[in-house]
Amino acid sequence: MSINSSHAADPVADFGPFGPIPKLTGRQVVQAALIARDGARSRFRQAFRWLFTLLGEDIAISPAEIFWRAAGRGRPGAIAQISWPERRTRFGVGIENTLAHAIVDRLLGYERFAGEERLQVTPVEWGVLTFAAARSLAELREPAGLILDRLGPEPFPIDDLGPVATLRWSVRVGHHVGSARLWVPETLLETELSQFVAPVVSTADRAALLSRFGSLGSTWRAVAGSVTCFDEIGPELAGRVLPVDHSRLSGDSGPVDLISDRFRFPAVLNSSSGGPVVTIDGPLTSLEVPAMSPASAVSPLDVPVTLTVELGKINLPLEQLADLKPGMTLSLLRHAREPVELTSSGRLVARGELVQIDDVLGVRILNVLL
Repeated sequence: MSINSSHAADPVADFGPFGPIPKLTGRQVVQAALIARDGARSRFRQAFRWLFTLLGEDIAISPAEIFWRAAGRGRPGAIAQISWPERRTRFGVGIENTLAHAIVDRLLGYERFAGEERLQVTPVEWGVLTFAAARSLAELREPAGLILDRLGPEPFPIDDLGPVATLRWSVRVGHHVGSARLWVPETLLETELSQFVAPVVSTADRAALLSRFGSLGSTWRAVAGSVTCFDEIGPELAGRVLPVDHSRLSGDSGPVDLISDRFRFPAVLNSSSGGPVVTIDGPLTSLEVPAMSPASAVSPLDVPVTLTVELGKINLPLEQLADLKPGMTLSLLRHAREPVELTSSGRLVARGELVQIDDVLGVRILNVLL
């Protein structure tokens, strides 16, 4: 799947150091991500499976290309106008003349002369194509309630539909190549087509993905909590003992978080003969980014610095990550007596050792690396 970014057609930002930059909304990015999962092509094949069986095996369909406008409406071809009364909307499907002639020829067992595939569609061909469109809608079990309003050469009308997106596929039937297009309101794409085009990953597809990308992975940090520094961070911080905010550790055991980017596994830290280990204690969740609230102006130097207390790291390949379940144990890449690391925005700031301050956990700063 690709997102069309033609400067001549798409809205662009003002010229800057990188030239004109195509403008997309967050909603469009999400919709494009759904389409990129290739479900649109799978559903396209489902609707026309009966037709592909009659046409033969030499058919190829490219991944979908998406345009955030009603693209290609003026190109000659066969245009099906389809209404969806349940959703009080409609959408259009179009194929270029080359494909229209190729489909009719295959169904009727006819082979036209070279160059004739660019001629206009005849009345007989309109009848065959209308039957093919109606049969394809009947084969498309979900969504139900779709009605073929008409099929003809007229461009798909987009009045009163609001913003319209276009999905385009390049289709090859034998040696004939042409484009198939779906014109759909963006609102429908957001509310209904997300289910329409985003299939559940099958076991076979999951295995295929893991075979290709299973060795790729991410680094997960075992986080005990954070410490807050109200003073300037420098060599004089060495030797200071700071309490760990919101830590639930008791000594060298207790709940911790395994964090990678914006994702979190709840876990429990324990000791073993081979060093610290963590046991997965719940499902993978997404970390929420706190919203910024307005405040009075202050000096940046008056803002306290928060350092994350990292107990160790774990490198998890995608294949192993996909199989993680609560109760599974993982070894930290750290010896029990190694210092813990204090980081800020991923940058190593200091090293320290864990201490117990009454009934809370703390860190004694050993050295500062700034």
